[in-house]
Amino acid sequence: MQTNNQVGIPGINDGSALAGGLAGIAVAGPVGSFQMGIFGSVPRLDLSMMIQVVNNWTKTVGNHELRWGGDVRRNYENLFTLNQSTRGEFDFNQSVTGSASVSNSGLSMASFLLGSPSFFQRGQFILAPDERATRIAGYGGDTWRITPKMTVNFGLRWDYISPITPKKAGGDVNYDFNTGDLILAGVGDVSKFDNVQPRYNNFAERVGFAYKLTEKTVLRGGLGRSYFINGFDAAFNHLDSSYPIAQAQVVNQSSLYAPIFPLDQGPPTPAAPVFPASGHLRPPANDFVKAFPFTRKTSSIDSWNLALQRQFGRDFTLTAAYVGNKGNNLDYSYYNVDAAPPGPGDLLSRRPYYQKFGFTGQIYVNDTNDHSNFNSAQLEASKRFSGSYSIDSVFTWAKALDDQIGNRGPQGNNPYDLAGSYGVSYLNRAVVWTTTHTLQIPYGRGRAFGSHANGLVDAVFGGWSFDGVTTIESGLALSPTDSDSSNLNADFAQRPNRVAGVSFYQKAKNRYGFLNPAAFQTPAVCCYWGNAHPGTMRGPALYNADLSLGKAFQIKTPLYAEPTSLEVRWENFNALNHTNLGSPVNDINNPQYGQIFSTQSDLRRMQFDLHLRF
Repeated sequence: MQTNNQVGIPGINDGSALAGGLAGIAVAGPVGSFQMGIFGSVPRLDLSMMIQVVNNWTKTVGNHELRWGGDVRRNYENLFTLNQSTRGEFDFNQSVTGSASVSNSGLSMASFLLGSPSFFQRGQFILAPDERATRIAGYGGDTWRITPKMTVNFGLRWDYISPITPKKAGGDVNYDFNTGDLILAGVGDVSKFDNVQPRYNNFAERVGFAYKLTEKTVLRGGLGRSYFINGFDAAFNHLDSSYPIAQAQVVNQSSLYAPIFPLDQGPPTPAAPVFPASGHLRPPANDFVKAFPFTRKTSSIDSWNLALQRQFGRDFTLTAAYVGNKGNNLDYSYYNVDAAPPGPGDLLSRRPYYQKFGFTGQIYVNDTNDHSNFNSAQLEASKRFSGSYSIDSVFTWAKALDDQIGNRGPQGNNPYDLAGSYGVSYLNRAVVWTTTHTLQIPYGRGRAFGSHANGLVDAVFGGWSFDGVTTIESGLALSPTDSDSSNLNADFAQRPNRVAGVSFYQKAKNRYGFLNPAAFQTPAVCCYWGNAHPGTMRGPALYNADLSLGKAFQIKTPLYAEPTSLEVRWENFNALNHTNLGSPVNDINNPQYGQIFSTQSDLRRMQFDLHLRF
């Protein structure tokens, strides 16, 4: 698409699909502000493919069932994704058409009509992103039926997950923390893995058992480990989306009252990056780089469970279980290791890699530093369909903790105290109770009542089914934040201090005041990171019932040789029309702290469905 060229903005649409389309254009006030085009990481032309070869074998020897096999996978990831739009983004503000001698003068619309932008940025791929990874696994295990009541299974699996490699030499770039150089994969003395060391010691043990206590009571348990590779930017796209593989062009005003360049001339052509034969180059000043540490552990999860199940009658079971897991070396840690720690004075002199190498940008590391754990008690009552109805009800009491994996928590991370962010996960709900049911209304032909109803009565009143899902959940974990970082004087966000003895909540928790502003305060002294851990509070609970009423009509059609039915359904989402309040404002410096301006779910929605099945 040559949209930019067609509207008179040259120098952006270069004929490639990635640079095609219209730039994002933002026209500010003071009156009539508007936007056109799309802002952000667009377009996204990603291609992912995996080739897998699997071979599994089973052999029964006496009361042993032996299993073994192998699994080979090859990932192909071409992720054409940058943080900047490759179509470009323009801002037009009023100062360009204003005067320094007249306060608040000028019009952004006038700046736009004159083609005088005040800001421009775009992302560009110099080399096409083209990354690969190889995964090889082998396993063996035994299911041993020791007695008619006792069965044990155990096994061992080995996983190799290679570091990411580019298709062509120089297609990935890493940062060497020892020299301060950018290093190009497979060029000069740099390995094809960009000096990230492969790991060959990923062994995963697994064991489980089942014991029949009585004819209707079974005890089951198991534990095991699984290794895995994460996706976007935790593995792929991290080393091929920064200089010199990709670069961001940013053009700012030299003066508030001067445009950056005439729009009809287009942006200046950025200098082409250099790819030295040594594989080593210095990072550009005032830019960012991305890095994988040379030693990275493979992410894994340990899972375990213990369950007692009892059958009552012929169709009802009750299960009580303890279920847990622990995430190890999770590779979503994403933080700036060149951030200035808290302290007095200017920030630049306290940035460690400025002190070491004079680097003035940011170094975003994706490391395997994150951990998580989950523990839950679960109770399930289940009645299989019989006697015109079925029901399944699951109650879970759980706690999930992590260290705001991937810097995705509301508070952000302190790169000098990652463990300080360990707390209740912002995704955790302590209590979740979900009940599903199906009830065939017992009226109509073949049912308890109305089995001899005439055709018209049966068509109107017979054969209906009442289905539903009812959910009760406690509130999501909440974390206080602090937008005032002036006393921290660091390159990361402040968090508040807890005020001892003060309740988190208002006495009457409602949308006008759910959280208590007196429970937290900004640290009063310089250079101190607050002590309010994440997940210390809970938001509003959720109550929801989705109900439906439906009936299937058997009809005759020209396709009479095949079963044909017309299904009618009346579906109600949030059928009781309960207002589920959303999360409250959690910035203690916001005068609206503790107030709620959103909902977790829509109010009642109805829809009527008609399905013809043949």
